[in-house]
Amino acid sequence: ILMFPRPVITLFAVVAFGPWFGFAYAMLGIEFAAWLTYVAGKRFSRDMVRRVAGRNLNRIIDVMRRRGLIAMTALRLVPLAPFSVEGVVAGAVRIKLWHFMVGTAIGLLPGTLAATILSDQLQAALKDPGEVNYWLIAGAVLLVVLATWFVRRWLLNSSNATSSDHDLERA
Repeated sequence: ILMFPRPVITLFAVVAFGPWFGFAYAMLGIEFAAWLTYVAGKRFSRDMVRRVAGRNLNRIIDVMRRRGLIAMTALRLVPLAPFSVEGVVAGAVRIKLWHFMVGTAIGLLPGTLAATILSDQLQAALKDPGEVNYWLIAGAVLLVVLATWFVRRWLLNSSNATSSDHDLERA
């Protein structure tokens, strides 16, 4: 809600509570913040959000409305707007709450897991540099990079398909 970077919050949660509880607390906090932004967005009209969001977000809004859960998962994996803005927009365009919440959890899971792993390994490195598992770190980074590439590609294809559909409707 305060627009504080989620990986940093996860880092502090892991350092304070350990990897398992830190991960759980980070995910619960993320879900709670997402729910609050969604509820705030439900108070806005769709037209106002479209005007404020601008042209770039209009295509994303169309994808969100047509694809629901899949679109929310993709947007949370590769954020195209700040976390709170995506939540407000999702609420304003009346995406189903369960699509929004489950999509948020699934979409943020890889990044939160990667932040948890990196935080745990950072803590291990500070205690004893010989305890660091570089393969685990490399795997976490690779997972995030691959997920980002795949989701960006999917969103662009979905966005282009939406534009083509609108062009056909106008013709």
